[in-house]
Amino acid sequence: LEEERKGLNDQIASLQSDLNAQLDAFNRDISAISGASEIANLDSRIKQLSDQKASLGIFKGKEKKNLQEQIDQAYVERKAIQDRMNSERQAIERKIAAAKSEFEKKAAPLQSRIQAIYTELTKAR
Repeated sequence: LEEERKGLNDQIASLQSDLNAQLDAFNRDISAISGASEIANLDSRIKQLSDQKASLGIFKGKEKKNLQEQIDQAYVERKAIQDRMNSERQAIERKIAAAKSEFEKKAAPLQSRIQAIYTELTKAR
């Protein structure tokens, strides 16, 4: 029984190692999601346009309206990029949850058997 318990512990360690490798890969995928620099550029552009709009005088209504349209368009682009990034992140997080669930599904019977062996070995005789 002791050898069986050791073998089961080794299987669990192997499963844990595989899970950790998968999680590392998923975390690299999350880090690699593109769009952060695009958002930074749009934020910079929005600030520049807003500053430009604020510096205009009272009688520059057409120019202010034009700048506001550009600002609004930049916000729309920013939101689209952010939504895409969030969607990609959520897809990867679903994969992470599935990998953890699969690990639990495989490890639970092994843990149960280890507990049964431990109970048998520690029985009062």
